[in-house]
Parts: sequence; structure tokens; C-alpha cells
Amino acid sequence: MTDQRTSLFKLYKPAVNQLEEMLGGEIEIIYIDKDTQLVINEMAELDGAPVNLRATKIYRKVHKSGKIYGHAVILEGKAS
Repeated sequence: MTDQRTSLFKLYKPAVNQLEEMLGGEIEIIYIDKDTQLVINEMAELDGAPVNLRATKIYRKVHKSGKIYGHAVILEGKAS
């Protein structure tokens, strides 16, 4: 399997503990632009999770290479 779930939150901002529960571990926040954050499980690749194609495409808007593994959450709107 080469894709994982990617969730989008526009109006509701989950708390850190909710994000960790959704993503199955400690999170990493990647700022795509001033209004978009990509939240991932920082250990997903090491845990053997498959590549998340949708999240990787978003990630590559700001990074020329690299992949996102496992589930991801996209937060849109200004970070609070």
C-alpha cells in the first residue's frame, strides 16, 4: 500500500494530544505557508508506515525532496 489517510481541518483546531492520538505518536508540524500546516507522526517512517502520496505532494510545495509517511493532518487557517 502506498497511500495513507490525510485529514483536513479548516475551522476546528485539534489539541496536541488529539493530534498525537490521531497520528499514533509524537507529532511534527511542518509549516507549508502562513496559513497551512502539515502535521505528521515524526516516527512514521521508522515504524514502517507507507508513503502518504497526498501529504508528500503538499510537503514538496516547500521542500524539493523527501516523502511523508503514514497518516497526516492538514491544518488550514492561521496557527493559534
